Amino acid sequence: MIIAALAAISASAQYTNDVSRLGIRLSWDLNSPAVSKEYKNMMNTGSGFSIGGFYDIPLTESIYFEPGLSLFYNTIGLDEIVAIDADGEQTVSVDGSVRNFGFRVPLVAGYRFEFTEDIAVSFFTGPQFNIGLTSKSRYSGPGVKVSQNNYKNGWTRFDMQWLFGLRLHYADNWMFELTGGPGITNLFTGDQYKGQHLRRNVVSIGVGYIF
Repeated sequence: MIIAALAAISASAQYTNDVSRLGIRLSWDLNSPAVSKEYKNMMNTGSGFSIGGFYDIPLTESIYFEPGLSLFYNTIGLDEIVAIDADGEQTVSVDGSVRNFGFRVPLVAGYRFEFTEDIAVSFFTGPQFNIGLTSKSRYSGPGVKVSQNNYKNGWTRFDMQWLFGLRLHYADNWMFELTGGPGITNLFTGDQYKGQHLRRNVVSIGVGYIF
């Protein structure tokens, strides 16, 4: 459906690459959690990065399909967590972070506009799947130090965003891109989170090289 919609756009732009090409990409991420009101004051924006590769597959002179695979590390800030100290008392305003590490699989389709021999711009969209390897909530305060495995506490390893991106191509090899996507799936799957949600919205700034 994505490819069909892109194909309906005018084919006046020229796509210089007529063979599939491998590329590498490094991105800095900004992670904005979309949470239910119970957690709105507890979770805030975090950051991270990803590094990996992608395969640029031209479908027409201007339209391409691009699967990718990368490793990512990102965080979500934690504020005002209620914890139990060594004396069994509740401690408020304990700060920390959620730290996630795993694989990222974007599957996007794009349309490229050529401006000069060295400069082109493309727009792309598609799903991005995240497969978590580790996810830990770490926070500390007076008498409190906690490191918790989120996958044993009602979180899922799998989530997804729908990406929208803008990319600048330079000299047929270099690329610079801005990508963003709302979280589609709920990271809270345990019974203790019934009726609550956590979705991971992502904005990324990336640089890459296409061989």
